[in-house]
This record gives sequence, C-alpha cells and structure tokens, in this order.
Amino acid sequence: MREVRCYLFGTVQPDRRGNGIGRHLLEWGLQRGTELLRASGNDLPKFLRVDSTRTNTSSIRLFERFGLEPIRYFAELRADLRVNLPAKSSQPAAATRATFGFRIVPWDLARNEEARAVKNAAFMDHWGSTPTSAQWWTTQTSGFGSRPDWSYFAVNDDDQIIGHLITHRFENDDALLGAKYAWIDNIGTLAAWRGRGVATQLITTALATYRERGMQFAALGVDSANPTGAYRLYESLSFQPWREFVNYQRVISA
Repeated sequence: MREVRCYLFGTVQPDRRGNGIGRHLLEWGLQRGTELLRASGNDLPKFLRVDSTRTNTSSIRLFERFGLEPIRYFAELRADLRVNLPAKSSQPAAATRATFGFRIVPWDLARNEEARAVKNAAFMDHWGSTPTSAQWWTTQTSGFGSRPDWSYFAVNDDDQIIGHLITHRFENDDALLGAKYAWIDNIGTLAAWRGRGVATQLITTALATYRERGMQFAALGVDSANPTGAYRLYESLSFQPWREFVNYQRVISA
C-alpha cells in the first residue's frame, strides 16, 4: 500500500437543490472522512477525493469553496457498434498465437485468482490504483451487471494470463441512455506485453461479441493521462469522447 484515500459520494434531489443541503453534506463528509483517515494508524500519505462531471459547475464551485483542488481528469468514451468497426482477427487460434505470441480465450471463472493477480500487477503504474481484493474481484467478475460470457483473457504460449477484459451490462440503463450499452469495465495488460497488440485484440474481440448480441454502443472509462497511451488506443478503435469527469482532492497528510 502506497497511500490511503477516502472518497466522498453524494447528490441532492433536483427539487431540493439551492437550499444548502449539498454544502452541509459535503462539510460533514469532509469532516468524517478526515477522521477516518487519521484513525487509520499508519504514516502513509492520506487524501480525501471527490468526483464530478466537468459540466456540473455548481458542484465544482462547492468543492473549490471547501478548498478542494482539481488533480486528475477522466473521460468516458463510446463506440457506435452500428457503424463499421475494426475487425477482430479472422486467423485461427494457432495462427494468431504464432503471429502475436498470444491468443484470446473466453473468461474462465475458475481462473479468477490468477486473473486478479494479473490485474493488480498490470495496474501498479496507474495513478490512484489500489490492488483489488479477492472479495471485490468476485463482485466485479460475477456480481451485478457482470458478463463473464462477454469477457476475455489474453494468454501466452504457456497458457498464462497476460491480459484481461471484463464486460458489464446494465439493461436498466437502456431507457435512460437511449440505446443498448455494453461496458468494458476493466482492461489491462502486463507491462512486459504492452505494445504487442494485446489490448487491441481483446477489444476487437469484445466489440464483435457486443454487436452479435445486439448492443448498439460499447463504452469505457479512461484516465486522460493514462501512462500506457490507452486513450490514443481507444480512439484508434473507433471510441469517441462522450462524457468528462474531474477528480478533486484535499491533502490530509503528505
């Protein structure tokens, strides 16, 4: 563990806004979050963080009034599956392995612990990343909205997992969003395998599955300053900017 973070989440019903409720909630949350961080019993750096869409100017003004500072920007991108997309490899598995040194295989829940170790290793150099616990990984891969049947591993010649892609699907959001969406909830590649097309093959395979299952859009979230160049990769695979978010922070101890 390199740091300790506490995140605040909240909202106010539209017809009750403008009455100071959000200000009181944020003030309470910052105080309570500070207490929790200081009670953690270690000397690690400690931070309070809160997120907002970049268009939510009232929330942003509130955050800044309480001394929170913007530190990171994120985006959600989406690809329209109703138009032409990059085709997944049509080569047989043996040819794909010979060409790229890896192949794409369906997600196997029996290999979840191996996949969790790969995810944690792949995200070690990502800003704000925390190793995923076994309990949370189970929720992420087989809990509400998870679609392991639309998720994939990339494995090397020794059948070791070197990359992964997790899909989520939330049917109840279709009416709100106006279309059927599949979400790439998490995608990662071990550092030693980056730059070899692992993520590209994972994504094109997943997009083909989404389209076959009648989805209209694929979406994912990305750190705008991701060190792996993920943003550029997604754009090259027909993903386009959709929504933007900003992360605000208060330093409790450096």
